[in-house]
Amino acid sequence: MNDYPEYAEINGIEYKINTDYEVGLACFRAINDITISDTARTLAVIGLLFDNEENENKPEIEDYEKALEIAKRYLTCDKEEETDSSKIDMDFEFDKDLINASFMSDYEIDLDNKKMHWWRFFSLMCGLTDKCILNRVRDVRNFDETTIKDSKEKEKIIKAKERVKLPIRRSKEEQEAIDEFDALLGDD
Repeated sequence: MNDYPEYAEINGIEYKINTDYEVGLACFRAINDITISDTARTLAVIGLLFDNEENENKPEIEDYEKALEIAKRYLTCDKEEETDSSKIDMDFEFDKDLINASFMSDYEIDLDNKKMHWWRFFSLMCGLTDKCILNRVRDVRNFDETTIKDSKEKEKIIKAKERVKLPIRRSKEEQEAIDEFDALLGDD
């Protein structure tokens, strides 16, 4: 039997959590959606996790701060979260095909046809072998090419890193500033 949480208590009321791993992935899509405000992301995560049939007759969640704190603990499986964004080497959405292939190769689990608790999914993600495609790609993303002396080998690694790099997420304002700067440079 597992100890995966199914309910969360918010201000004395117990709410059923939408525990399916696909809901967890949807939460991360909302969290990473820089086109919407922080408030909209907060409401999206709370809605995804707690908007379900079992909670229909319960009071609406009004303490967003408490609900978000619980959501964060739930989505990180109650573990300390790594905060250094420069060390991010995987993205649930961008690497979806690699994740699916890795689950199939390591566990013979077809994620397209499988329901599972978010915490189980997360645990299995952490247990993927070094031989799976996702972890091989992560190794390339993390490889320090400055340790290679041979220029041809170094160039191969640089090209490989370029092929598997994660997309850069910028807010609308950041992208507008970059576009404006680029336009100034192009006016020479």
